[in-house]
Amino acid sequence: MDAAPEPVLESFRSLFAERTGIRLRRGDKPRIGEFLHQRIRATTARDGQAYLDLLKGNSPRARNEWHTLITELTVLESYFFRDEGQFRVLRQHLLPRLIHDRRDVGELRVWSAGCSRGEEIYSIAILLDELLPDREAWKLRLVGTDINPAAIDLARRGSFSRWSLRNLDEHTRARYFHRSGNRWQLDSRITDMVDFQPGNLLADRFPGQHGPLHDMDLILCRNVFIYMDTASVARIVGKMTRTLRTGGALMTGHSELHGVDTQGLISEHLPGATIHYRLPGTKVAGTTRLPPLQVPITRTAPADKRRSAQPVAPPPTSPVTRLEEARQRFAAGEYRRALEILHRLPASTRNDPESMHLEAWALLQTGDTDAARRTVETLLAREGKTAADLFLLGVIQEAQGLVDAAVGTLQRALYLDPDLIAAYLHLVLLREANDEPDKAHHLRTAALNRLRRMPANREIPYFEGRTAADLVAELEEAPETSPTTRRTGRRA
Repeated sequence: MDAAPEPVLESFRSLFAERTGIRLRRGDKPRIGEFLHQRIRATTARDGQAYLDLLKGNSPRARNEWHTLITELTVLESYFFRDEGQFRVLRQHLLPRLIHDRRDVGELRVWSAGCSRGEEIYSIAILLDELLPDREAWKLRLVGTDINPAAIDLARRGSFSRWSLRNLDEHTRARYFHRSGNRWQLDSRITDMVDFQPGNLLADRFPGQHGPLHDMDLILCRNVFIYMDTASVARIVGKMTRTLRTGGALMTGHSELHGVDTQGLISEHLPGATIHYRLPGTKVAGTTRLPPLQVPITRTAPADKRRSAQPVAPPPTSPVTRLEEARQRFAAGEYRRALEILHRLPASTRNDPESMHLEAWALLQTGDTDAARRTVETLLAREGKTAADLFLLGVIQEAQGLVDAAVGTLQRALYLDPDLIAAYLHLVLLREANDEPDKAHHLRTAALNRLRRMPANREIPYFEGRTAADLVAELEEAPETSPTTRRTGRRA
């Protein structure tokens, strides 16, 4: 079958990526070449170059052609509750926590970016219907966007094939769907919860106070970035960060942000999912510099190696001052900048336990879990074991999916520091992920007992200034299956 010439095909792939952010795979070149040949004939373009010139314009004819291209060349594959690990985290931890945080205002805003035919955002709507017995008292704004207008039309209909429902249990299917011929129609009380609109993540401007895309509590953008180059992903993530409210959460596909600058976000690594939260005071990409946050990223040295603090302030250019700058950059979510500063420190300072501990946290936040693990393992072998270093290693192992290793490491951290509440709650999550509810309950109870014995106003490390009393209240209020570890991807 005839195909477009190779130079035209390569120019088209570049133009398509520039306009949409989506990289058409080289392995699909034969199919795309044939499709382009068909489109050149259908548009009566003189040749391949004339067709490319058409696409570069902004005429109604060009817009119609882009509509056709996007409809034909973007992927619509999805299904309800896709990725059991991520939806377990959504059901048991993230959504209950967002509901707890937003109950006073009674509003929750969720955006599914790259929503395809709506399966993802409708899955969220079903979860909220189950988690909110007083749903009618809430102001819920659920939005789905996709670059493919045909997908948006399908999503609005709420009609699905049996294949899209393949991950649903019988109870959920019976409760929310009814059979209509060979299709399954979603109940109107769920479809009415969601608004759909076309959207181009790369080209569109957001946030925007006059549309729905602002102050979001949760943005889901899963299995979208795998089709994009790193520069496009970074641009989109920057815009999404600004679209989140402070403390709002971004969930992407696994490892989709590896190597991407996530300035202004802090990551929480849980069994089955990584969640990225917007930091307080965040300004992103070209706005004013982030204000430094107080975040003492320090480790506790073994008792026989602790050094007394020096009361004399260091001169402005000293390595100690640069280490403090790295801490501030980390606290502001500028993890790569923090790493750059650490890597320029003199060897004696860079190899100091405090610097290595901070470097391992920063590497974890950028998604380089292998380097983070090597750094903290070197620290443990050289300096002796501390609860802080073991906790960090456990979180890294958890992010790598090494559940048994993470459990063992976190237990060793608790042996050194029985009051390390964050370790208890990470263990709760790991035990729940392993379907060990009795062990999870025991650990949760132990954490509560420890917290109740502490002074009520004692700030708990890793929980952003929250006190023992705050955590007791949250753990007592939360369902047994959703202990409220939050944002423990860094020292606080």
